[in-house]
Amino acid sequence: MLKYPPRKLWPEKVYSLPELAYPDTLNACHELLDRNLDEGRGSSPAIYFKDSVVTYSELHHQVMNIAGALRRRGIQPGDRVVLRLLNRPHFISTLLALLRIGAVAVPTPPLIRAREISGIFESSDPSLLVAETELWEEVEKLDTRSVPSLNVESLCEDAPYRECDPTAKDDLAVLLYTSGSTGVPKGCMHSHADLLAIADTYARYILEPAPADRFGGHPTMAFAYGLGALFVFPLRFGASTVLLDRFTPEAMIESIRDCKVTLTFCSPLSLRLMMKEGMDLKGSLSSLRLAISAGETLPASVYRSWRDLAGVEVLDGLGSTEMLHIFISARRGRSRPGATGEVVPGYEAVVIDEKSMKPVPDGTQ
Repeated sequence: MLKYPPRKLWPEKVYSLPELAYPDTLNACHELLDRNLDEGRGSSPAIYFKDSVVTYSELHHQVMNIAGALRRRGIQPGDRVVLRLLNRPHFISTLLALLRIGAVAVPTPPLIRAREISGIFESSDPSLLVAETELWEEVEKLDTRSVPSLNVESLCEDAPYRECDPTAKDDLAVLLYTSGSTGVPKGCMHSHADLLAIADTYARYILEPAPADRFGGHPTMAFAYGLGALFVFPLRFGASTVLLDRFTPEAMIESIRDCKVTLTFCSPLSLRLMMKEGMDLKGSLSSLRLAISAGETLPASVYRSWRDLAGVEVLDGLGSTEMLHIFISARRGRSRPGATGEVVPGYEAVVIDEKSMKPVPDGTQ
């Protein structure tokens, strides 16, 4: 069984915000899904995808059925399950179901190939692989004789697993792999409390979300950026998420316009591509109150052009898979071209001299 390193090797977590005082027993599925039902949001929209809308009650029903199907296939607390899914409603329902039964989700980006998936298999030691038809080609190239593989559609059975397993706040919830830009992709271990913490710091203090918000964008939920933006944040605040399974600049603009997205998550490249469409961005994106950019540095020229053409402020952000989401961000009304921003409430950051490995004094250029 995959285990955390010895506790003496864990990073010290200093919880400076009251929102981060989580109880010892904590299940992220309950906090992201069941709590919304407890607060009367059952009929409220949770997911928009193409022409369909999934309410919180419908999502809850789907999650319980998938959780039951997983349990009947022998998945136990702590088991890793590799996911090969696009940004569609069943990504969210399957991930919530895994959290519900105390299993560990291992999402994989849709574009990676069999060799990279094999590396994730060797590292994570999964008990099951769940994929969808359009991503099955690379799965067929794997030697998965010791790991059962099934299509996500086969999990839609009507035998619900109703309760949330009483997981601990530090229990492993998701295993996210780095992009490999600095070497072999490495699995980053994140707990149930970690999932909530990114919402209760960055989202709460930087985005200031409300249930009326609609979160949209193109980052895959298999990456930390998309997982927070399109899965954790909207559900944590009783809002809704607008999913786009395949990005094109035109499809992105239409998604924002037709579903009245209020917060969109992009990269500098996708912002540039949308600006090249030659459309009336101010008219098409009139529902937006903020755009968020991450994944690479936001050039000052893109910041200015987007603000002028779309009429929407864009907040640059710095995050990492290891930290799960953005921890340095521009603030609404205080963003500046060419500047990443300020430390997000709940985090601490220092600039370290590369040679001495000591903090650089304030005011040093």
